[in-house]
Amino acid sequence: MTKREYRGARQVDPLFEFIRQQVESSMIKLSKPNDLLTLDKKKHYVIGHFDSETSENYQIFSKVASLLREDCHFAGSTNKDEFKNERPTNDIVYYRSSQSSNESDQYYTGLINNQASFYAWSHEKCIPLVREITFENAEELTDEGLPFLILFHHVDDHQSVALFQREVAKQLMHERSGINCLHADGAKFSHPLQHLGKKSSDLPLIVIDSFKHMFLFPDINLISVDGKLLQFVKDLHSEKLHKDFHQPPKAVQKSVDSKSKNVESDKSKDLSSLNNDISGKNANKFLEVNHVSSPPESVFIHLSPSRSRYSFRDEL
Repeated sequence: MTKREYRGARQVDPLFEFIRQQVESSMIKLSKPNDLLTLDKKKHYVIGHFDSETSENYQIFSKVASLLREDCHFAGSTNKDEFKNERPTNDIVYYRSSQSSNESDQYYTGLINNQASFYAWSHEKCIPLVREITFENAEELTDEGLPFLILFHHVDDHQSVALFQREVAKQLMHERSGINCLHADGAKFSHPLQHLGKKSSDLPLIVIDSFKHMFLFPDINLISVDGKLLQFVKDLHSEKLHKDFHQPPKAVQKSVDSKSKNVESDKSKDLSSLNNDISGKNANKFLEVNHVSSPPESVFIHLSPSRSRYSFRDEL
């Protein structure tokens, strides 16, 4: 059982390998307590200890493990005698984060045989609030259909990423269904920055890509001000960002008008020095091309799946 579309080559061997991986169990089976020590400490796991493989709890655990195979690692035991310290009385499930996070195990307190409840809990634990976007997963993320809130940063700027993650958790926890919070290496994704008139020296930057237009968070130093990041997202959904771009507040408009006059003056000087055979019509065209009349168009929309591509989901 898979929740994701096959994105490999439309050829027999890759398709066969994909199906084989989906059919195989994605769960790590634990035979003895020492097996817990062999789990990769760089990864995060949902771990369960059960009475038997035929129990309803174990069956639900296996189904959820299959659904979240690309997002999380699941490990389970059914040898209750060997794992009596881990499972003193009843079946138990807990989330173990990577060692680097330095977090203690978090136990699931709901009914394991309630698949919807257990899936929701596992999904929340396995899929972080802020994910990294790369060229490898960009198509899949755009296919989710949610606008992007992206932190562009230097690859070694872990502090900005941690701050962004903290503020997203603080301000946007209830907005997960309406926006994808991501972070990206600004050097790899230089084209979106150029689209915004920015360069690597301007990093870090926070941007919304609505798949129609791109909007820049005014000042990353304001990210920790209560409600600023949340308001930025709400302004997207209310279309205030788009309206403010075309009809900015008076204080902003005055500043923009002043800058525009300086820019137009500079352009006029440049035009006067051009070769005399340039017509007035071409000069006006030059000014029009360099006049920004709308927010920059989306860049990430071009990384979404082709609408003409055959999808197996069309048959579901």
